[in-house]
Amino acid sequence: MALHSICRDRISGEEFEVVSTYAIGCDGDNSVVVKSIGIETEGQMGLGAAVNVWLEADLTKYTRIGPACCTG
Repeated sequence: MALHSICRDRISGEEFEVVSTYAIGCDGDNSVVVKSIGIETEGQMGLGAAVNVWLEADLTKYTRIGPACCTG
């Protein structure tokens, strides 16, 4: 299954499509990703609290080096 996302460069306004296998929403309870896929959340918003999460995962099998890969 592929996920199609429309992204916008905030400086130029140019829009482009990104096709991916996975999506990770890291923008909180008001996340567009969370709402789009129907993940239920609970708790009170707007408390000014933050949670930091450290994730270590070997994702090399999901990446490739080639013309479509950004090198920085």
